[in-house]
Amino acid sequence: MPPAAAYYPHVDLDIRHLRLLVAVADAGALSAAARDLGVAQPTVSVQLRRIEGSVGFDIFERHRDGVDATEPGRTLLWHARGILRDVDGMVDDVRAARSDPTVHIVAAGPGLDEAL
Repeated sequence: MPPAAAYYPHVDLDIRHLRLLVAVADAGALSAAARDLGVAQPTVSVQLRRIEGSVGFDIFERHRDGVDATEPGRTLLWHARGILRDVDGMVDDVRAARSDPTVHIVAAGPGLDEAL
């Protein structure tokens, strides 16, 4: 089976792109997403156009009141949210492992409570 890049050689998404897409979907508007992300609205607009160009379809329908995800956009967002949950969980697990190097031993059995 050829690598995924053989099927979609032009798709180049990273975690920042996924976070931007989810922020736009959650905010419902580019300006609100920009505010939530702490960037200028044109930055969000330009990045969104680049992402849509990369995947080859419109992720959002734009209208006067904001944006709505298209059908393929909803599918992409569903996957993006799962990937972000996994990445955030991985980071949390690594931080927890790094900050708690102690080992906890739990023992049970007859007479152990007296020995301890």
